[in-house]
This record gives sequence, C-alpha cells and structure tokens, in this order.
Amino acid sequence: MARFASRWLTAALVVLLAGCFQVEIAGPVSGSTITITELRSRAQVLDPVVSEDQTSIISRVGQGRWNGFDDLQRLINLGNFFIDAGSLVDTRFYLVTVSGGVDVDANTDGQVDANGTPVAGEWHAIMRGSDLKEGGGKVSVLTEALYQVVREEIPQLNNPQLLARLDELARTIITDTTDDGTVDYADVLNWTVLFDVDKYQLDYASVEQLQGVITAGSGNVSRAAFQVIGEDELDALAFFEEKIADQIIQARCVNCHVDGGVARNTALVFARNNNPNYVEQNHQVFVRLAAVREVTAFVTSKAQGQSGHRGGVQLRAGSEDLENLFTYLRLL
Repeated sequence: MARFASRWLTAALVVLLAGCFQVEIAGPVSGSTITITELRSRAQVLDPVVSEDQTSIISRVGQGRWNGFDDLQRLINLGNFFIDAGSLVDTRFYLVTVSGGVDVDANTDGQVDANGTPVAGEWHAIMRGSDLKEGGGKVSVLTEALYQVVREEIPQLNNPQLLARLDELARTIITDTTDDGTVDYADVLNWTVLFDVDKYQLDYASVEQLQGVITAGSGNVSRAAFQVIGEDELDALAFFEEKIADQIIQARCVNCHVDGGVARNTALVFARNNNPNYVEQNHQVFVRLAAVREVTAFVTSKAQGQSGHRGGVQLRAGSEDLENLFTYLRLL
C-alpha cells in the first residue's frame, strides 16, 4: 500500500485498510458499483462492492470523527472502496469497472459539493493482482484513457508486453507521482485529481472533456481517451501516408493483396506504388472496410498470422509497425 497511499498515510487523514482504493472523475465518486473481472476472460473474480458515501463512512469511523473532518479529509474518504484480494494472482491482469454514483466535487475546487453530480457512464482501470493486494490505487479518468487506448491491443499482447505498453503510455502523459524516481503505469494508478492535476503533462482540457463524457454516459469515449494521451490532432490519411502506406502496405501486403495476386479475392486489395494515387487509394480500401465491419482486430490479427492468414506473420506483437497499424485503424 505504501507506494500508492504514502501521502494519505503521512497526512493521517483517513484510516486506510489493506485493499482500499478510490474512484474519481472530476472528484471522488460515491455510491458507484465496482466489479472486478479477469482482463482477458472477463470472468468475475470478486463480488461487486459500492464506493463509500457519507452514510457508510459515518458507520465506519463514527459521526464525531466525520464532523471533525474538513473538506479535504472528507474528499479523501468519499469514493473509497474495499476488497479482499487475497485470492487473486499477483502477475495476472484484472479489469476494475466502475459504474454510476455521484461525483462529490464535480468542479474540482476541493470543496464537497452540496448535492453532487450523478454519473451515468462507466470507467475502468487495468490492475495486476499485486496492485489489488497492495491497495491505494485510483480508478480515474487517466486509467480509463489508457484502458481505451490499449483495449483492442490486449488480445495480441502477452502480460509483459501489455505492462510495457502501459508504462510507455504513462511516460507520455504524467510525471512521477509515486516519488520513486521513475515514471511508469504505477504513477497512473497513483495519480489523483485531489493532489496531482499539475503532474499531468498535456492539455488538461482533454482530461476535463473525458470527465464530461463519462459523467454524461454518452459521447465518443475512445476519441476523448486518445485526446488525453495527446493524439487528438492525428488525421487518418496523414498518418497512413507517414507510417503505413510504404512501411507496411508496399513492403508486405502487396506481395499478395493486389489484382492478380493470391489474395486478390479478399476484402483487402491494394494498389502498388507505381500508381500515382496509391496512398489515397489504399487508404480508401480501409475506409470502405471500416464502414461495414470492425477493422482493428480483424486486420491486426491477420497481420500477426492469425485468423487463417495464409501469408503468415507479417507484423510481430510489440513491434513499432504493429503499434502504428493499431493507431491508424482506430483513427478510422
């Protein structure tokens, strides 16, 4: 627990127990339902729990102690939830899903709101069993953003590759929140809107936009999540031209996926680079496919030699080219 909760313990503002976590959007969120499943199988591993509100905190610490709390102390307690993670596997990845509840500081001013703001959506955090046993982590807008970014990559990544990907993303958006001298995914799990707004390194307006999407329970969560990691201005065609058209399509795919090639009757048939408009033509191949089916998992699994791809492995898991292909397909 010390890694995540040192600031709270030092301040002696709340009695934290093993297996204590907090859920937050713009502020802590009370009355949310939390479920924990295996990340890959989605099998539920623990009974659902509810994040704490004023009534449950008073029941736990007593009316007198609650009355003595100032706003910060109340915000540190509200939205907490407790689990017994002893049965979980340290190295296994789990998905914490939070739904509903009331944001008790929706304007992030450090004051408990008089009425609170109902939350209609859900948000997530990827955690290992060791994280869930340690306690102190947050399920926040930042954990939701990184979950959305890697969500479709998960089937193609083993556990070390997934952790490396999360660490890489963490370094693009955040500074050291755990005070251990390094920046990795643990810093995202430790990040809290109560203390760490200034440790988010990009335009905080993108965080506020994702907060709004989750609170409303509507809107493009994926697009808002990518804006949180700084990819809001990417243009699909420009990205295709820079990262995909020659490096992947011409270098690999046109060996088979062209008119007259062995894959000429598939959904992906490309123009060679002797066509003056080959970049736009090949981009439109993906645009048309995306209009009629989900393309990210379909194309990336084929590229990795899965799903009956007769061309074998063209892009290996964890490679830069595969990551670029994921990014491009999501931009569609």
